[in-house]
Amino acid sequence: MLRTLYASLLLALVSLPSVGAAQPYTSSTLAQPDAYAYTGIMGSPGATMHAGQLHVFYGMNEIFRDSWSGEYSSRAHTYFTVTGSGGTSTSSIGSYRQSWTALDEGNAVSQFFIRNTGLVGFNYDVLSRYRKVDGSQNWVLSTIDGGIEGDVVSGGALTHMSNAIKAVMYAGQPHVFYVGRSCGCMRHAWWDPSANRWNYEILDGEGGADGRISTELSTDFSAIDAVVAGNQIHLVYIDSTNSKVRHAFYTGAGWLFETIPSSRQYGQSVSVTMYGGDPLIVADDTTLHDLVSIRPNSIGGWIETVLDGDGAWHGLYLENKATDSAVGRARAMTYGGKLHVFYISVGKAKHMETDFSTFRYLELPSSVTGGASATLPVPYVDAAGKLNSVYANGPLLFNVRLD
Repeated sequence: MLRTLYASLLLALVSLPSVGAAQPYTSSTLAQPDAYAYTGIMGSPGATMHAGQLHVFYGMNEIFRDSWSGEYSSRAHTYFTVTGSGGTSTSSIGSYRQSWTALDEGNAVSQFFIRNTGLVGFNYDVLSRYRKVDGSQNWVLSTIDGGIEGDVVSGGALTHMSNAIKAVMYAGQPHVFYVGRSCGCMRHAWWDPSANRWNYEILDGEGGADGRISTELSTDFSAIDAVVAGNQIHLVYIDSTNSKVRHAFYTGAGWLFETIPSSRQYGQSVSVTMYGGDPLIVADDTTLHDLVSIRPNSIGGWIETVLDGDGAWHGLYLENKATDSAVGRARAMTYGGKLHVFYISVGKAKHMETDFSTFRYLELPSSVTGGASATLPVPYVDAAGKLNSVYANGPLLFNVRLD
């Protein structure tokens, strides 16, 4: 009798109707390899809105085959794609190196990345920036930190930088947070317009006051994120020694640091957005392969909620069923009063939305081509106020708009 009742309930559950039609998307291809390229693989892009247009930076490892000799050759380039009312244009702006974090500087657009500056010892894996001021046709390439041009004061000279980079605008100036590969520490560079130079400090990883610790931080490109809220900054990153999430909070007057308490083992990627006036963190549980949200509770602690990966029903409808596959590499954004998370599951780009009472899981269109895996989707809000995401898959760059 109980077995029959259970079977009936299960049948009723999987037969429940949908919560209306699945959220529609509009998908478009932003870029693909050079017409003469034999094949190519894109890295994860960086995207930002600037002057009402979408600006996307990405790297392409391209392989060419000579039509006469049949021999193969390769090149690695940095590309820049702009999409606006006049259509989409793509151009190459230099040699390719990861990783990308795009930034709208108000009167300029820029991207921060790692590059090699030469064959001289210690003069590679430096933090660099391509920047173009509005009205200019030229990109200005500069080295910010690392190599022989690095900052001596805070220990950045002759230091190799990692792919873990995040740039934000704060008080009208760019601030860059990045992990030094040589030290495994969190570094911070910010532009000082009065002195016309960058200032530097070591934020975390080498001990100190206000909750700082001595540890090794993750150098993965997706293991860092930051959000600006008024005169405050929330910076999140992964303590790879202890597999925990670190949270640095700039109050407007100084920095405070904490390790988010958890029995889970976190790693690979972490993201942060403001939700209900508080920072909300999304991180990968690398042991259980779950995607978990971490948000403050009313008594000064943190609440962990599994978003995807546990295969559970987070509600009563078909869209509320989480996957039981491994999930990871996520970016979070608050939009329309809900938490939206863009992430990867079994090589596919996915999107979930929740208000923590109803969950909806959707696969992004064009997320799998030719057996390749999608890259980390980067969310943004376009000039029309629509939620979008940009991601690469093999040799193609996609933009998906949530209609």
